[in-house]
Amino acid sequence: ATDSGEYEVEKILTRRGEAHQRQYLIKWKNFPMEDCSWEVESNLKNSKRILAAFNNKYEIEQQRRLL
Repeated sequence: ATDSGEYEVEKILTRRGEAHQRQYLIKWKNFPMEDCSWEVESNLKNSKRILAAFNNKYEIEQQRRLL
């Protein structure tokens, strides 16, 4: 946990759901894989850069699959 009592995102593993109710599977820093959890975007306010990078990569991979 950070000084503010929040956990730090190490990595976003995948996402599910539609845009208005999307959830992200979070690997938390300094926690084992079994402690990963599904979180809504509003719970990830302090991880906007990680979130944006993940979404860019995810969208590109989805488009490649459709080709």
